[in-house]
Order: sequence, then structure tokens, then C-alpha cells
Amino acid sequence: MDILLFVFCFAIFSYLLLRIKFVTQIGIKPWGIFLLFIVKIIAALAIGWINNKYYPLNDYWGLNKEGFIEYKLLISNPLAYFKDITTSHYADQYGNFFRTVDSYWNDLRTNIGIKLLAISNIIARGNYYINSLIFNFFGFLGYIALFKVFIHCYPLKKKAVIFGCFLLPSTLFFTSGLNKDLFIFTLLAFYSYALYFILNDRYTIKRLLLLLLSAVFILLIRNFLFVAIIPSTIGLIISSNRKFHPAIAFFGIYFLACMTLLFIDINCTDFQPLGIISQRQNDFLQLPEAGSQLSMGLLQPTLKSFILNLPNAINHGFLRPFIWDEGNIFMLLLSIELFFYQGLLLFMFFCKETYHKKTNPIIWFGLSIAIFMWLIIGFVIPNIGAIVRYKSLFLPFLIIPILCNISTEKFDRIKRII
Repeated sequence: MDILLFVFCFAIFSYLLLRIKFVTQIGIKPWGIFLLFIVKIIAALAIGWINNKYYPLNDYWGLNKEGFIEYKLLISNPLAYFKDITTSHYADQYGNFFRTVDSYWNDLRTNIGIKLLAISNIIARGNYYINSLIFNFFGFLGYIALFKVFIHCYPLKKKAVIFGCFLLPSTLFFTSGLNKDLFIFTLLAFYSYALYFILNDRYTIKRLLLLLLSAVFILLIRNFLFVAIIPSTIGLIISSNRKFHPAIAFFGIYFLACMTLLFIDINCTDFQPLGIISQRQNDFLQLPEAGSQLSMGLLQPTLKSFILNLPNAINHGFLRPFIWDEGNIFMLLLSIELFFYQGLLLFMFFCKETYHKKTNPIIWFGLSIAIFMWLIIGFVIPNIGAIVRYKSLFLPFLIIPILCNISTEKFDRIKRII
């Protein structure tokens, strides 16, 4: 029965995809959209099956189980279903906004997904794969939103943009599971889409609502990402005015943001940004050690400590995993993928496309968010598996510009020489 329901839902979603103007007006033929959607769903089924078989105590199936319990609450007591999401069970009530333990806000990140799964279970009735299909339908719309942004920037690089938006292996894999990663990637894609086209096309109520809702849910689900979005958004607005070079605008905004946070950290005892980051690392270090655990220097809430740990953070956030790192076959594949991207970056410098205009500011927007988040990941996360998973959400913002800045003419010339 579940298989028939899955097939029926897949057919319905496929039909809807090929009827929604937001999807059909992107310049990809219907059969191409359908194939990309199939790839997305295959990735969703794969991550569910792999985690169920090899990692019994995983977040994906655990969240699905909690969602079914919440579905029963929704059916039996709708008032309690809506009420308990605003209830704090901690002595500090609604404090500890950036903490990962003993925090209402940390629980809220998971509770939002559980509440949404309860609604999805009206159809799925607890079946993981049907829930995954429903959520990945909306996740696929996030891919479409991101594609619209980058194809507007690189209209002559359709194949590269398709690959970078839809087919990066680790991004596709980790954003297809029933987890916060799927939600965050989709929200970030919608936010980027709404902001970019408000600034470069026209302001509409729909785009403004999409921008605001995406920002609010990013704040509630992953507040560190929201912190990165603020200066990047300001930089995009300033550089879109075309009076400032994007690199200068974004560097200046982030420099001012860092100086402001340091000033607050030194002069304010109630809110210390460096203390929040070091505490977050400590919270992760308190968790049971994973098989891919890394040795990390313990961060102290001082500028000196952060400077001393910066090389290690860059190593962990930007360069790991190495191919020779210990791990299973999945870790080896992920390390080969990262090595391939590093090779692409090096290759781009030899075959760089020549442009006669400034780089679109949205590229700097994505790069600044990705670099900031990868650096925070390097400072905070103590194991390679989690590092790869968190990093994968931002790969398109780094890889698409690299792919689109490789000159096909120069590449063909090098092939002829070889």
C-alpha cells in the first residue's frame, strides 16, 4: 500500500512541477526538469536507506519518528499541537538563544521540522520515504530558485549552472534527507532569489513575503547563518547601486561588522560574540566522539585564542577531508569530490573567462556567506563527517562561479595542445 501511495504522490508532484510557471519558465525542457527531479528523489531515497541500514541511531529516521508522534497529537489534540511549540521547559525560559544545550531556541530548530512532518503525515502516515518525497518536492523548488539566480548571472553557461545547482554530489545528498539541512538550503535559496530579483528586476509583494519568511525561519533554525546573511545583504544592496565595486563593498561591510562585534565583545558583558562561538565549540565537544573526530584547540573567548586557532579552522573548514583521512567508503568519496573542486579552482586560473564588466554582486553575496560559514564550521565542529555535511549547503555558491569562469575556448585550446 505504501509503495502505491509513494508512486501516486510522485506522479502528482511530477505533474505539478511541469505545470508551475515558476518551474517551467527557467529555460530547461520539461523532460530535463523531470530527470533532475528524479535524481533529487533518488538521492532522497538513498540517504534514507543508507542511514537506516548503516547508522541506526541517525537524525533522519529519528526526526521522522518524532514527526509521527506529533501527528498523533495533531489528530487527537490540535490545541496542544499548536501550543507546545511556544512553551519553554527550561529555568532560563527563552534565554540562551545561541546555545546548543538547555535552550528553547535550540529545541525549536528541531521542533519546527517535527511540526511540519506532523502535517505531512496526514498523507504519509509515518512512512519515511513518502515524507521524504513530500519535503523534497519543496526542496526541489529551492534548487529552481537558485538556478534562476545563477542563470540570470551566467546566461551563456547553462550546463555549468545546471550542474552546480542540481548535481553537486554532497550538496544533493545531504540536502535530500529529512533534516534541518534540507530546510536551510531551501530557505537560503529562496532568500537569495527574492533578494536578488527585488534588487535587479522589480519589487513585488510575493517576493517581499518570501524574503521575510525565509529570513525569519533561517533565524529560528540556524541563527549563525542569519548572522552571516546580514552583512552580505547590506553588501549586496550597496554594490547593486553600481557606484561601488562589489569586492570593496563586501570587504568593507564585513570588516566593519567584525570590528563592531569585537567592540561589543570587549565593552559589553551581557553579549559577547567570541564567547558565543567558543561556547558553541564546547557544546559540540561534549557530545560523544565520532569515528572521524578531529583534534582541536579549545577556543577561549579572546581575540588571541581565535587568531591562534585560525590556521586550524581554515584547515578543517576549507581543506578537510583529505583523501588519506581515515574513514569509510563514503568519506573517501567525499574527499575525492572536494579534491576535484580544489582542482577546478586551480584550473580556473589557467583557463579563466575574460569579462569586460564587474562580477555580479550576487556572486560576492554567496561567496561571503559561504566563506564566513565555512570558517565558523572550522572553528566549531570537531568531526569530519559533520564538517562535510554542514559545508555542503554552501558549495553551489562557491562552485558555480568557478565553473562559469572557466573559458571553454581556452579549455579547447589546451586540449588541442595536449
